[in-house]
Amino acid sequence: MTQPSREVLADRLNAEPAIFKGCSSSELGIIVGVAALVWLPVSLLLAGMRCGHYGLWDGRHRCRGHGSGHGNLFQRLKRNRPDGYYQQRFVIWLHDKGLRTSNLVRRSGSWDIGRRVCVATVTRSITSARTCARCGVIGLEALIIFALWFGWSQAPKEMTVHVPPDLRSGAVLAIDQVPPANVYAFAFYIFQQLNRWPEDGAKDYGRAIFLVSPYLTPKYRTDLIADMELKGRQGELSYRVRGVQEIPGHGYEDRRVDVLKQDVWVVWLDLDLYESVKGMTVKKTAIRYPLRVVRHAVDLEANPWGLALDGFAAEGPRRLSETELTEEHEQKSQG
Repeated sequence: MTQPSREVLADRLNAEPAIFKGCSSSELGIIVGVAALVWLPVSLLLAGMRCGHYGLWDGRHRCRGHGSGHGNLFQRLKRNRPDGYYQQRFVIWLHDKGLRTSNLVRRSGSWDIGRRVCVATVTRSITSARTCARCGVIGLEALIIFALWFGWSQAPKEMTVHVPPDLRSGAVLAIDQVPPANVYAFAFYIFQQLNRWPEDGAKDYGRAIFLVSPYLTPKYRTDLIADMELKGRQGELSYRVRGVQEIPGHGYEDRRVDVLKQDVWVVWLDLDLYESVKGMTVKKTAIRYPLRVVRHAVDLEANPWGLALDGFAAEGPRRLSETELTEEHEQKSQG
């Protein structure tokens, strides 16, 4: 069985083949065309001067001889020469005569294809592009860093976040939000310090007002000073010792803080009040104090809470009877 041939055969020509005395079809057509342009007018002129048939016959033979002679010339020019040789010779001839028909480069010797120059150019272009990109990235990073630094420099150095004491169920906190438990703890602590007279009420009352004054509104501070002066004139402060404490079982509950409006609360404190004069107990009673608490963040250095006592609510303090204490205690026991 004959194996199929695997030779690759050309299916097209890179140059026109020679068909007559080394001339291709296009070259032969140009020769015949030039011969016809030259000899046909001459043959027509001869036909007019002589016999018409002789003139046409002579022109035909002269065209044939012109084509044969120029075919021999092309054959000599193209022998052992590459394709396009005589065309280049013609362009060089015109260039030598001063007729510059094209951009002709004439040089003898070895030629460099210039690949190194191209690589160097490309390398320089790539390096320049990388440098520009690197500078752009560095500039962008510097701008971002400056913006972050400026934002950081403008941020507050300190901020107060009121964290509720019970986080077992989690909490979502805002900077300006104060949980009710924190309001209750603030009111109880400041009011307890205000009513702590360890030795002599005549001295300790004024000292207590001064110590907690950043946590008091100006109105309430004025009322306390007026109360201190009244008690002093009535002789109720000399050698008087006072203290308050939370009634057991009457600690913080949600119902003990009422939110009147934004940044205004009423805290209900059930406290035991103790007073003595020269070691003798003169008062021991349970009192419910309705204290107004407001946001007062005018001096966070002295008052980091940002809250202040604003006096008593409209109904004021009242004494708790034994019946109320017992009923409340029973309700908590049943609950």
